[in-house]
Parts: sequence; C-alpha cells; structure tokens
Amino acid sequence: MKFTCLERGKFCKNLIYINMDNYGTLSENYARARREYPDEVMDYLWTFLKEQKPKILDIGCGTGIATRQLARRGADVIGTDRDSSMIGQALKESDGIKYIVAEAEHLPLPDATFDAVTAFSSFHWMEHVTALQEIKRVLKNYGVVFIANKEDGPLRMEYRQIMKKFFKPEASSIQREYNPEKQHENFVWEK
Repeated sequence: MKFTCLERGKFCKNLIYINMDNYGTLSENYARARREYPDEVMDYLWTFLKEQKPKILDIGCGTGIATRQLARRGADVIGTDRDSSMIGQALKESDGIKYIVAEAEHLPLPDATFDAVTAFSSFHWMEHVTALQEIKRVLKNYGVVFIANKEDGPLRMEYRQIMKKFFKPEASSIQREYNPEKQHENFVWEK
C-alpha cells in the first residue's frame, strides 16, 4: 500500500510504503501505548452472549489487549492475527490464552466452533467479504459477530481535507466503503 507523507499543509516528496507483513514492527509500541477497551464495551458484548463461559475467537487481536479482557471476563478465547510479531508480543502476557498466527480470511479452525467472533479495531484491515465468509464458517448457529472500533476523532477529517488538496480525484481509502452495519445487513448468515 502506498501512502503520501504529509506535514500540516505541506506535500512531502517521499512516499511511505507500508508492508502489512511487517506491521509487527510496531508491536512493542502497541503493547505500551494502546489502552484497554472501556468496561461498557465488554458489558455490551456480554448482553448478547448466552453461555456462562462463551468460546470466543478474537480476530486481528494484535498484541492481545482485548483478548486478555475477554479472558478475564470468563471467556474461553483464542486470538488470531496475521502478524507473528504481534502474536509474539501477545504471548508475553498470554495468561494461558491460545494465540494463532492466521489471517481472518483463512482461519485454520474447525467449522461451527465459536459462540462469538470479535474484531477490536481491526476489521477495517481485512478483506470484508472473505473474512465474513470465514467468520460465518467458524461461528456456531446463532453466534455473535462483534466489531468494535475506537473513534478516530477530527484528525481523520483534517487528513482527508489535506489529501484532497493534492489528489484529484480524491485519494482512495481502505475505509471509504467500510460500513460494518451495512455489510452485516447485506450478508446472508443462514447456514
């Protein structure tokens, strides 16, 4: 993926290449800087779960921040991420949680296994149709899909406005078509 480097209103000549296979170079920073999700988010998820000890798959788990929160709430949880460095960082604080290096689009897990599949601040990085097909495959009937994203705030809009000054037509965005509610409504969940 190519991103143009911008400094407040100035165009930089360099192009930055982000290789998603090396995304884990940020794993230590994630572990230090990323905060847990508010209890209200976990409370909300639990309103949909019927089991006392639900089996949950946390896809795109990164360093395992939300995965550990799910485990502390009593879930039997497995975390997956496509980046081995992220999983390596998660394993440092695993508390017995199982982690697997795997893309959400190709899960090495059996069919109809999980009561819920979660994606905390990660679903926008996935190829949505393929990931949803895999989620459907590994979910039990009437399982829960729970996608949570943190608010990006005004920085995202400011960034988009700056980009518009330099690119005609507007620069493409991995998130432009990202609408999990609409995708969920349009996806056929019957098995």
